[in-house]
Amino acid sequence: VAALVGLASISEASSQLSFVEQEPVDNYGRRLTGEGSGWGGFQEETTDKFCLENRKGKGKFNKCDDHKKAQQWRFTEDYTKDEYLYGGQLKSRLDGGCLEVKGGKIRIGAKVRVNECDKDNDMQQWISDGDSVGPRHKKKFCLYHEGESVHKLDDVVLMKCEKTLSFNFGRK
Repeated sequence: VAALVGLASISEASSQLSFVEQEPVDNYGRRLTGEGSGWGGFQEETTDKFCLENRKGKGKFNKCDDHKKAQQWRFTEDYTKDEYLYGGQLKSRLDGGCLEVKGGKIRIGAKVRVNECDKDNDMQQWISDGDSVGPRHKKKFCLYHEGESVHKLDDVVLMKCEKTLSFNFGRK
């Protein structure tokens, strides 16, 4: 995934992603428990039609489908400290890889990808209160869609978080 051509292309109107827990089911419609539980998806909040998908190792938007493994993610830690509900790495159900900020720098417009999980990689550490998701070490950024509307296979990028009562990442 290439970096954005220029910051001028970043629009003020963008859609923040929120984590929605799911109850995954098997091919017969039975609810999975144990190893299959705890998975969820990331929906953009304005239309609820598009979700974060592991698309050949890239973080892309696609039409939401609760049964699609490529759209199911799980936080690796039971992270109930502070005001955050979730934390740690974001593991993809599709291939077991972890979501990370591409390029090793957390900045506006940075894209995300799925890579081999590495607990020591700061680019793979995330936190969430359920409404927003952002890098653990740069709390003013959140996963977003850039632009005025979401389209199939658009990139998921980092943008400055919208200020909300439940998830104001502040000025760190």
